[in-house]
Amino acid sequence: MTPNQLATLKEHQIKPGTTRNPNGRPPNTIIIGPLLRKYGAMKASVTAVHFLQPKYPLRDLSQATTWDIILLRAQYDAEHGSDAARQFCAERTDGRVTEKLQVSDDTMRPVVTLDISKITPKKLETLREVLRDVRQSTNANIPQ
Repeated sequence: MTPNQLATLKEHQIKPGTTRNPNGRPPNTIIIGPLLRKYGAMKASVTAVHFLQPKYPLRDLSQATTWDIILLRAQYDAEHGSDAARQFCAERTDGRVTEKLQVSDDTMRPVVTLDISKITPKKLETLREVLRDVRQSTNANIPQ
């Protein structure tokens, strides 16, 4: 950035002790989190229970909450080949996986760190192939 750009940026930063929203949250604003928690804690619908009960005959789903049904459905879909359901289950048990990729060489240039956690597996494989080609053609010190 040029000095002029930095000065302009600094001019528009929030000054200490001030706020961007002096009036607070507007009245009657719907906050999704509490609504989802309330809905999830409710007893599951009969339709949802009837859909999953044959798939889990050893479980008593008569008192299942909506969250129970959502998680069981995700588990069922993951067991039957849904990559999205597998990712959903993995992220809720192990946390979101962030894979970081560092690219550097011996010239003391800054290391570039890319957060590639949101890249699809197909695009990630393409990126790995490109880096493999760059590594081979330039003898660059790119970690695998």
